[in-house]
Amino acid sequence: MYALLEYVENEIIAIGMESISSIDPMSSDFNKQFVITLSNILDDHKYYSTILLKNGAGSDFFRKIKKSILPFAVERFHIKPDNAKALLAVEFYLTGMLDVITHRIKNPDDISLDKLGSLVQGIWCDGLLKQL
Repeated sequence: MYALLEYVENEIIAIGMESISSIDPMSSDFNKQFVITLSNILDDHKYYSTILLKNGAGSDFFRKIKKSILPFAVERFHIKPDNAKALLAVEFYLTGMLDVITHRIKNPDDISLDKLGSLVQGIWCDGLLKQL
């Protein structure tokens, strides 16, 4: 059973990375596209995603997703491996993004995917206080 779950995790992550890598990180709505793309992939595999993300940020799947995306972000944003400040910022960013996506998967009626994408984009561009 554990081998099957690991296989499903790896497949979902591979699909996600393929889709995310097609997003231009310099586009003005990168954050919105990122949230929508990753959410759609997890929604397409909702049965497994819900199980695998049951514990949110505490789940192994959550950590595997973040671990898979981190090198992509480092490469796309030209972050040097010794830049601890930038690496922490990316870690913070990914944790927040994945956490709101996890929340939406568990509570799809709370906010539409488009509004969630706009919220994340607004927080990123204008700051948290303007979104409250």
